[in-house]
Order: sequence, then structure tokens, then C-alpha cells
Amino acid sequence: MSKISIVIATFNAKKYISHCLNSVFDQTFQDFKVVIVDNASTDETIEIIKKNYGSQIINHKLKLIENKKNLGFCGGYNSGIREVIEDSEYILLLNQDIILEKNYLEEIIKFLEIHSKAGAVMGKLYRWDFDKNEKTNIIDCAGITMFKNRRAIEIGQGEEDKGQYDQIKKIFGVTCACAVFNSQALKEIGIKKTYNPTGLYDDEINNIEYLDEDFFAYKEDIDISLRLRLYGWSCFYLPQAKAYHDRTAKREKSLSDVSAAFNRKTKSKLINYLSYKNHLLMLIKNELLSNFILHFPWIFFYELKKFVYLLFFEFSTFKALFKFFQQLPRILKKRKIIVSHRKINAREMRKWME
Repeated sequence: MSKISIVIATFNAKKYISHCLNSVFDQTFQDFKVVIVDNASTDETIEIIKKNYGSQIINHKLKLIENKKNLGFCGGYNSGIREVIEDSEYILLLNQDIILEKNYLEEIIKFLEIHSKAGAVMGKLYRWDFDKNEKTNIIDCAGITMFKNRRAIEIGQGEEDKGQYDQIKKIFGVTCACAVFNSQALKEIGIKKTYNPTGLYDDEINNIEYLDEDFFAYKEDIDISLRLRLYGWSCFYLPQAKAYHDRTAKREKSLSDVSAAFNRKTKSKLINYLSYKNHLLMLIKNELLSNFILHFPWIFFYELKKFVYLLFFEFSTFKALFKFFQQLPRILKKRKIIVSHRKINAREMRKWME
């Protein structure tokens, strides 16, 4: 049994994987194992792993799972979580395009050992300019915050680090790009694919979803953060633990509607499609009725602005509504499980919606 397992879901990670794994195996804290779940890469990702890290595979420090098809971010990471959840106290979900400072695990583990109700912890993420091989002083993410309109953003993204995010603090949620989860918390919030409201976690671990596979990818971190909160677990930001992320879809500092529209134009059609659909799924799945009523003016206006924008500038994204209604019956079953097992009331939940 390892203190922590590191799960990396890869897809065409040829240019990143050696940098990522070298930073992992160079950690000052070494009581860990690594599981790589490859989502049917078509480049040389698998060959690089087997050639350069074969010794780690032989000594069981690293396990490689080769999926025959792309299960998406959520399906890939769920495969890894199921592999390690019974043998690790903590699980780090790590993107392929991230490198860790040497003490990342050491700082996180030290914190978790004295905070038993921490469901998830993330460090300070900076931007990594891969093309220039340069670590920057620009913040990529210092946690996730949510507004009354249910828009969720990554704190500090695009800001120069001047020490403004140097305090340990409770946050609404963590980004799944680089966050450590308490295995017990994941067990509690996991939902069986059979969607039986009376049987959350049991020994049939291959039937459990931790990240929602209906999402496939995108906004799954907001969804899992909501579930952690509803089940009474806390999320923390720990700036002493540092990592660097070569993010492709960036949001600049401005939170204005014009800036949001510009940011959408820089993202792929697939990301915009998943973003729109998954935001609606997230609301249906996790929203508490009394909070929805109280915050309805903010929620309605936010959704109206998006609808009008899509109508005139991004009509193709409306295809997401067909998928949304197709997935809705399953999401409603998941909602029934979540609401019936939640441990905090609506007022406590509202504290995290600014």
C-alpha cells in the first residue's frame, strides 16, 4: 500500500510525458505509485513510456493501462482511480501537461495528515511556456470560486504572482488538472453506474463513477467540487506546493462579458460544446432548490446572455442541447442519490457562492 497514488490520463502526450514523469519521480516524497491510463493515443506516447520508464514498470512503481478507445478525461481518470483507491490514502489526479516542483507531494501530504476533513487539496499552479521551456511567474490557477449566477472561474488566472495568493485557505473547489483527493472522500461521493440510491460505495469498484462520465471532459472539476461540498468535505488551496501547467485554453484576467465571448472564440468547437452542455448538467445534478430560487435572477440573466450569444455568434453549440436531453434521465437519477446523501444544508452551501 502506498501513501499516495498518482493517476495520469494521457492522450497523444508525446511532447509532455517525459517532462511530467521526470518531475514525478524526482519528488522528495517517494511513498507513491503511478498509474498511467492511456486513452488510445495515436502518437508515440506508449513507446516513450515503455522505453524510458520500463524499470519503473518492472519494479511496480508505475503501471500502464492501455485503453482501446478514448474514454475521455472522466472515463480515463476513473479507470485509474478504481485501480488504486483501495491501496492508497490519497490520490493525485495529474494532467500530462504539468510539471511538479520537487516538494509538491511532500507539502500536500504534510497538510493532509493534519486536516482529516480535507476532501481535496491543490497547490499554486503557474503557467509553463513549453515552447520556450520556461517556467513563468504568471498564475494559472489558485483554486476555483463560484458566483451566484453559477459561473465558476479559476482564481488568479493570468495574473502576475505578487504574493496575492500566498495564504492557505479554504476554497470552493479544486481543478482536476493537479489536485490531491482523500480516498475516503472519493469513496463517499462515488456513484454506482447502476444508479441505485440505496447503494453508494461497495466492493464493486468497477461500477463506480467518481468523475461523471456523462461529462466526458470539461467542468468535471466543478461538478466533483460541488459533490464534495454537499457531502461535507472541504477543499483547500496550499500555495507552498507549486506546479506548472502548459494550458492551451487560457482565460485572461478580465471577467467581463466581452472578454468571456473573446475567450470562447479562442477555444475549439468541442470545448464550447462540452462547456455548455456540462454546465447545464451540473446545475440539474447538484443545485439545491431553495438556493436556486434565491439566486434565480442571477442564474437566469447569466443563462440568457449565453443563449443570446450562441444564437447570434455560435449557433452550432446548440447541438449540445440534444445531448443534454439525452443524458438528462441519468443525471436526474444521480441527483436523487446526491440530494438524499448530502450532509450540509442550503445555507452552508450558499457561503461558497459569491
